[in-house]
Amino acid sequence: MRGLYGTEIALSASRIDRFASCRYAFFLYDGLRLRPWKQARFDAPVFGTFVHFVLEHTVREVMERGGFAAVSEQALMEIAGRHAEHYTKTYLPDFEKRGERFAYLFARNMREAMAVVRDVGAELRVSAFRPCDEELSFAPDGALPPVRVRTAQGDGVISGFVDRVDLYETEKTAYFRVVDYKTGRKDFDYADILCGEGLQMLIYLFALQKNGEQRYGRKIFPAGVLYVPAREDMERIDPGGGPEELEALRAKHRRRKGLVLRDEAVLQAMEPSEGTPQYLPYQVKKGELTGDLAGREQLEQLERFVMRSVQEMTGQMLTGRLEPNPILRGPMHSSCMYCDFAQACHRDSCKHANRYIAAVKAEKFWEELERRARHG
Repeated sequence: MRGLYGTEIALSASRIDRFASCRYAFFLYDGLRLRPWKQARFDAPVFGTFVHFVLEHTVREVMERGGFAAVSEQALMEIAGRHAEHYTKTYLPDFEKRGERFAYLFARNMREAMAVVRDVGAELRVSAFRPCDEELSFAPDGALPPVRVRTAQGDGVISGFVDRVDLYETEKTAYFRVVDYKTGRKDFDYADILCGEGLQMLIYLFALQKNGEQRYGRKIFPAGVLYVPAREDMERIDPGGGPEELEALRAKHRRRKGLVLRDEAVLQAMEPSEGTPQYLPYQVKKGELTGDLAGREQLEQLERFVMRSVQEMTGQMLTGRLEPNPILRGPMHSSCMYCDFAQACHRDSCKHANRYIAAVKAEKFWEELERRARHG
């Protein structure tokens, strides 16, 4: 493998996910650099780039104007509309020549992007967590250094960026959270984490904790990771349903996925609420907090698990572990289902290598982390 990677392999979140999902797909895509032919169109990746651009520049300008509490919703939408127009003129100069279907899809995605901006604005207008970085890069020439993982076989160097970092400061302590805008269907999933997938936000959360003082001038503590739904993805509504059903579905969709610190003062700073919050991934039942929450010791345990997982995968990459081992979560959730390299690996012949992964609830996840910690 040294002919392909040397003794230091450049990694990213997508590369780690690809390896965790199936070693052979990683080898073909990242080792041999095979690429499927794809027709250019305004699809999910293009929309993702568009909405990320609008959110990044809108949030940055709003903070320069004093923050979301100082900017009305009307002004917020005007700012977002201006940045959307700038994106169109700069990156889609041939917009009018792309046909009616492209224009229709773009108009629909524009409406979705504006709805996301309005939603993010409503959340941040009442939050004590304030955006302090957009598109924060971890790279040799970035705002912060890349994450280096050392193994006996060589090093892995993880570069990338986070969409947004929010900071909450008190006289004694500063807390931060890492925010990712999700234009796809990927959620925070405990089973994925146990398999080594979906680690991006957690890797950067813990890297920022270590390097945050040089960036923000004081020691900072992790308050969690949040995945913000960055597109309208409404479920089918019963034709007999009314406005209340529609609003209930919208509220369900607006709820963030992720993991937040089990600290009531910090949670109230994120979103003031007398009961179950509108945005955060936890509920209040009979006075008790339940949901995707982690105590400080659990976050420390999670950090050790995540970095050990990345270290193990890096070592396997550098030693040439490339046999197929696709993840199977059910008949409609398989690493092979949309794989570009199905013909290359003859997936029918490697069914014995499938890793059958069951869904994992939060309680079982933390129990499994404790079990693995005890047994090394």
